[in-house]
Amino acid sequence: MKALKSKMVSVMGAALIMIPALQGVAGESGAPVKKQIVRYADLDLSAPAGVQMLYGRLKGAARSVCSQLDGFSLMEHARYRACVAEAVEDAVLAVDSPALTEAYLADTGRKPVSRIARRQ
Repeated sequence: MKALKSKMVSVMGAALIMIPALQGVAGESGAPVKKQIVRYADLDLSAPAGVQMLYGRLKGAARSVCSQLDGFSLMEHARYRACVAEAVEDAVLAVDSPALTEAYLADTGRKPVSRIARRQ
């Protein structure tokens, strides 16, 4: 039972960052959709420091996977920013932590929506 519990923790201790917005772009250019796994089993999400560390990891991973969209034109930079925003939001939803959702909402200034962090 202990082995099963540790496997469950390790599976739950990761979030996948990918670029759903790039699926159309990837199809046009033939480039694969980038994704990155962000591990957080080492963090205590009941502590503010752990939440902030995970949020930073998620934002860094989003910037990394979306970097191929960043360019010199305003349109390219707007697509990059939209990609990062969508990837971070999707990752926050996947983690489903009220504390992480609170940090995300505070950072973005967005209002809570029903699909974000339903678990208490």
